[in-house]
Amino acid sequence: MPKMVNEISNIQALDGQTYLASVTDEEATVDIRISVSAAGLERIGMAAGDEPRIVRETLAYLLDRQRADELPDTLDLEDVIAAYDDYTDDIHRRVARSAQR
Repeated sequence: MPKMVNEISNIQALDGQTYLASVTDEEATVDIRISVSAAGLERIGMAAGDEPRIVRETLAYLLDRQRADELPDTLDLEDVIAAYDDYTDDIHRRVARSAQR
């Protein structure tokens, strides 16, 4: 089965720690709120100020593993860190790669 194409767009800061992102696949657009706490950033060794890029790359990471409509409406970065053993290493690669684009 071919991989679904997902477009991540409209990442907006809602407050200091919460972002809203839209993910569109072939069938629908899903809005997802993602909380990015200072503690979460510290756990993955990332600096404040990179949150929109971390949100985008976290969604890309999750979308490599499941469909957009399977993701919860609200995510917390710390929950993603806890759920996936390879997330921290992978997010560093993804963020570095996206910074070069």
